[in-house]
Amino acid sequence: MKRIVLLLALSALNVISSAARPAARNAAVEAVIAASPSMRGAVVSVMAVSASGDTLVNIDCERRLLPASNMKLVSTGAALHHFGADWRFRTSIGIDGEVRDGVLKGDIHIIGGGDPTLGSLDSICPPAEATFSLWKSFLDARGIRRIEGRVIGDGSAFDGMREHPSWSWEDIGSYYGQGSSGLNFCENFLRFNVRPGAKVGDPIRLTQLYPKTPWLKIEDESSTGVPGSGDELYFYTTDFSPKALMRGTYAVDKKPKVLCCANKQPELSCATEFLKYLNSNGIAGGTAVGAPKGTGRCELEILGESESVPLSRIARFTNVDSNNLFAECLFRSLGRDLCGSACYDSSAVAICKVLGSLGLGNTSAHIVDGSGLSRKNYLSPSFFCRFLSAMMDSPAWEPFLASLPHPAAEGTLRKGFGNLPEEQRKRISMKSGSMNGVRCYSGYYLPESGEATIFSVMVNNCTASNAELTRVSSAIIAAILL
Repeated sequence: MKRIVLLLALSALNVISSAARPAARNAAVEAVIAASPSMRGAVVSVMAVSASGDTLVNIDCERRLLPASNMKLVSTGAALHHFGADWRFRTSIGIDGEVRDGVLKGDIHIIGGGDPTLGSLDSICPPAEATFSLWKSFLDARGIRRIEGRVIGDGSAFDGMREHPSWSWEDIGSYYGQGSSGLNFCENFLRFNVRPGAKVGDPIRLTQLYPKTPWLKIEDESSTGVPGSGDELYFYTTDFSPKALMRGTYAVDKKPKVLCCANKQPELSCATEFLKYLNSNGIAGGTAVGAPKGTGRCELEILGESESVPLSRIARFTNVDSNNLFAECLFRSLGRDLCGSACYDSSAVAICKVLGSLGLGNTSAHIVDGSGLSRKNYLSPSFFCRFLSAMMDSPAWEPFLASLPHPAAEGTLRKGFGNLPEEQRKRISMKSGSMNGVRCYSGYYLPESGEATIFSVMVNNCTASNAELTRVSSAIIAAILL
């Protein structure tokens, strides 16, 4: 089938003059879609333009569709354009009360600035112990050897809900629906070692790993599933109550793995782990407290601050690994900086302001979150092509381009696209987006010589498998680039 689709695309371009090439490309893409039974009943919109603005492909390109993680292109691009590639998140350490004879008669405040990298296990991020060591050095310089008070994790930099209200209930307990705080920690994950029981119907074996959350009561209603049923575990939790529920099945023939679920109290986790570090390294006393909305105390003595890696590295991790937390923190940081509030409504206004500064002020895009997890985002291929074109004129163009993965090589693009020649794949930089029924790809083709091609392929309302969606999307991209 793949060979037939590509031959149809080639035949549509053969024996056609270069002057008629845009119409031929359109015909080639339409041939791919028509030859794919999985696209029947789906909504497919495609646009491709040259860097100089010539339209190469237009198939219902103004139709607004769900972008899924293509939304991260806008979040990372807008953040890079507004803040600059060298901008960093900052976390401050402050105290209240007096220090007498080495004893702090008051509280330590970890004042978050929205940094999604704190405690992350990813290689771009410093280990939690390195950050804790730096924070402890601020206390050492102040002569603090004992705490008669609390260590408070302050997440108030991000006001409003930590998840967008339109996110699916079954998503917000998962590793990709953890939500964001002004003080994030360990990517707001709870990690569990999970393995099946001895036989179908047995309880699964669930062991919590770092970070520990002794305040959280986890009820386990899960069981061992039939062979071939895979991982059907769902974690339900909320920041309104220190309770969580594990439901579903884990197949009896599935190997043990580390399962990541949402931690809705990252502020308390950060304070708890920092206090453990202090108590193990010469500073005694204290109790840990999480304060998502802050403490209301304004008279703090700020002892120092830590910084994240540069935004350019955060943007690349966001796009290559399609990390929802990182994208939401960028989105909400724009709201905080431009509108004075990191709530979702203000952040949506802020990102539209940045789009206006890029020359896209009259866009019909409807944006509600930064990661694309919401099904209330509506963007079109026309919008993506205009946005990607505008980014080429931004001072942030080079770091933005460097943040995008290459097909069959990196992150979420490792699978598929084998139909494209390797040399061509190396010159494609794009972002994928997928959720149930949705598959989108938007990005650039930068040939060794000649003009760049900017493209966006969006498929919605499709019941085909992920592999089939990738195959057809790959064939469409191949037809665009013929």
